Amino acid sequence: MPYSVQIDIERVIGADKVAMLSDDDNDGVADASVVAEAIDWGDRLINSYASGKYAVPFAPSTPAEIADRSAELAAYWLYRRRQNRDETVQK
Repeated sequence: MPYSVQIDIERVIGADKVAMLSDDDNDGVADASVVAEAIDWGDRLINSYASGKYAVPFAPSTPAEIADRSAELAAYWLYRRRQNRDETVQK
C-alpha cells in the first residue's frame, strides 16, 4: 500500500500543478499512472533509507511524517520528470 495518495501531493503543490505535471495525454486531468509512478518512486526511496533501522514497508498504518515525505518526494519527482521532458523537447 502506498504511503501517500494523489490528494496528499495536491496538498503540497496544488491540484492544478499535479494535473499540469502529470497530464501526458493533454486532457487537463492528472494521469493516475504517472501519479502512481511518482508515489512509488518516493516510497522506494523512503524504504531504502529506512530499511537500515526499521521494518519496511510501514504497515498496517503509515506514520504521518512518512506520508508527508512520500507526497513531497512524489511532487519532486513530478517536477523533475517534467523538467527533463521539456529539456529533451528543446534539444
